[in-house]
Amino acid sequence: MNKAIGTFFMEEGILTKEQHDKVLEHARKNNRLFEEAMLELHFVDEETLTPLLGLYRKIPFVDLQNYLIDPVIGRIIPEHISRRHLMISINRVGNRLTIAMVDPTNIIAIDDVQLITGLIVKPVYGTRTAVMQALEEIFTRPVGVFS
Repeated sequence: MNKAIGTFFMEEGILTKEQHDKVLEHARKNNRLFEEAMLELHFVDEETLTPLLGLYRKIPFVDLQNYLIDPVIGRIIPEHISRRHLMISINRVGNRLTIAMVDPTNIIAIDDVQLITGLIVKPVYGTRTAVMQALEEIFTRPVGVFS
């Protein structure tokens, strides 16, 4: 992650130099992250952006649309914390818990989960839409009523 995020997206062919400059200006004027500005300006959609952010930050991406979450695993993190931080637990192996997050760089959220669960957390990227959909499926259906 040595290069600037804007340079990375230009090298990946997502942004032109002109678009890059517009994103920078929009981000500065509106106090947004570069990636938020790209979305707001419709230069990229979240399905394209999220895996690339994972590549840029060296954090894996999980496509939750194609991932079956065990409801017991999905409920390891209390609902109010999952919704507040836009995260869902998706896998547990021993004392390691994998959580899909909209922002897996949120150390405070990761620390909260480790403190509450006593587990070592491995964060991965998930798109906002997919995480929110998974939260609805896990927390609005009674356990045992999953398709």
